[in-house]
Amino acid sequence: MSKFEGAPLIRVLNNREDLSLPFFFFLDSARLSLLSGVKEVRAGALRVLRYLLTSPEAFIVMLKHCIDFLVARSLDAPPNREIERLQAVRFVRQALSLSPLDVPRSLVAPLVAILVSGAEPQDNLTWTCMATLCELGQSLYTVGLPLIRPPLGPVKVS
Repeated sequence: MSKFEGAPLIRVLNNREDLSLPFFFFLDSARLSLLSGVKEVRAGALRVLRYLLTSPEAFIVMLKHCIDFLVARSLDAPPNREIERLQAVRFVRQALSLSPLDVPRSLVAPLVAILVSGAEPQDNLTWTCMATLCELGQSLYTVGLPLIRPPLGPVKVS
């Protein structure tokens, strides 16, 4: 699949006013494509989802369709599937820019896991995940949420 084969679809998605097919058609098609066995198909589906993500309401609809678990599955892929993982991080960053309060833990936990396991020299996504988590912290701080909650009980330090 060449990188230009998906260009007409991207042009259609950029001109959402001319869209004759409903949002849910693209959402369901992309959701099915995320279950494909080919990494390029999954990466293309993540790119389509990112282009569909134009408002906080669209993100809420995607969460109701459990897209976050499929994106987390792509983030948890091995480092040799870098194109898929990169598109998944771009999707998370787009969601963060639109609605940081609605980003679920299922999308944040894989970013932390990639950052913690960054000792692998072949993983190029470590710094991108760190930047994304910093962006999440900054956006939550801007909104006014406390980043550190008081402990619920005694904390054991060993």
